Amino acid sequence: MTCGANEDNRIPAQWHQWLRYVRHDAPTIEEQQQDLLRQQQIKHLARLADERWASKPSYLDKPQTQQPGPATRTSDLTFHPGAGQKQDQAGVRNAVGSQAEISDKASKTTTVKNPWIKETGPPSENWQPESWTPTAAPR
Repeated sequence: MTCGANEDNRIPAQWHQWLRYVRHDAPTIEEQQQDLLRQQQIKHLARLADERWASKPSYLDKPQTQQPGPATRTSDLTFHPGAGQKQDQAGVRNAVGSQAEISDKASKTTTVKNPWIKETGPPSENWQPESWTPTAAPR
């Protein structure tokens, strides 16, 4: 008889612990049955997790939608997208907008600090010390 990874030949971890004097008492029948139940539950939960994982689409899968072919003529809509579209189509809108919309957005935006402008003076120029609040010392 060979010693392989067969379920019949495996010695439970509890018996190994007892034989190596790590445990004081030998494992009981109830403890071994509970361990078998725990292993079955783990296998069941692992199978459910694998099914959930397999049901989610992967980024490595081929996309389901048909991609448009490359533009081979200058008259294709890829070069002139506005030529075949109507302005009043639902859901289609000019990305830039009209001059009135642009001026409205410009007046509503707040001034944003330009990250490229360097501040003059040292970084600690505007630093102010905080008040001291002592904490109780541990005993």
